[in-house]
Amino acid sequence: MDLSRATSQLLSNQHFVQSLPEGFIEILRSGTNAQYLDALAHLALSPTHATLIFSTQPLLSAEICSRWLGASMPSPQLVSAFATLARILPIVPYLSPFIRQLCELQKEGLLSLLGSRNTVEILELPEDSLHAVLLALCRLLRFDNETFVFLASPAQLQLLLGHGSRSIRYLAIRILCLYLHASESAMEEMIEKYLGRGPINGQWEDKQIDYTFFGLWEAKRLRKLHEAFERGRLEHEPGTSSISVQRVFDHKDFSATTVCLSGVLLPCFKPRKGAGSSWKTTPT
Repeated sequence: MDLSRATSQLLSNQHFVQSLPEGFIEILRSGTNAQYLDALAHLALSPTHATLIFSTQPLLSAEICSRWLGASMPSPQLVSAFATLARILPIVPYLSPFIRQLCELQKEGLLSLLGSRNTVEILELPEDSLHAVLLALCRLLRFDNETFVFLASPAQLQLLLGHGSRSIRYLAIRILCLYLHASESAMEEMIEKYLGRGPINGQWEDKQIDYTFFGLWEAKRLRKLHEAFERGRLEHEPGTSSISVQRVFDHKDFSATTVCLSGVLLPCFKPRKGAGSSWKTTPT
């Protein structure tokens, strides 16, 4: 799999190159394929880099997610991986299986907590991590309610209606209404009951926003996401950009949880079978 053009496209972005931590530029330019893939997986955990990496490296998206699964990451990084997937899933829906796999890695952690039916001390969880997971869960349910509803529990969400953070209360209401398929008017009534009519300031991406306008911010984000992936697709076409770095992969470079079909890497969580014949030799 020749990804020289995609690698050159990524490294031609000066803003990306200048924002890289020390040592990463050299790995991306001349490191081994394993080092290159590990570096992409690490950088893609950051909201600053995720969109550019996934839009310029679409053929490696499944491999990046697979490396998250096999990296024995601490809880904060698992939350970052969960949030990254929720952010880009409307463009790359075939990565959906990785959401469940990430939750399986943290059966007793924050990723599985909101869907738990057991009583837990959810109000005592770190506010920044809880906020990140709630925002990601809200995005997942807005994208595909039926698939991801298992991640939410009304009992846990109701507890969050008494949380000290106004933006966390807002996200809990939004998720609860998505879970229950409540109407817009019912959601507005809940917001007024638990939050009143004032601004609902909180963290969103890399900025502070008023969550009263959450829907508008999300629509703008999705529009920019579509534009980024479309721009990446056009720049992948032959003749549209120069190749400054050579990067060719062999099937041995990829994880066991991906499979290459017609030059496209896809998630594969079942053990791979050998290439031997399925015919059985019998005496005659």
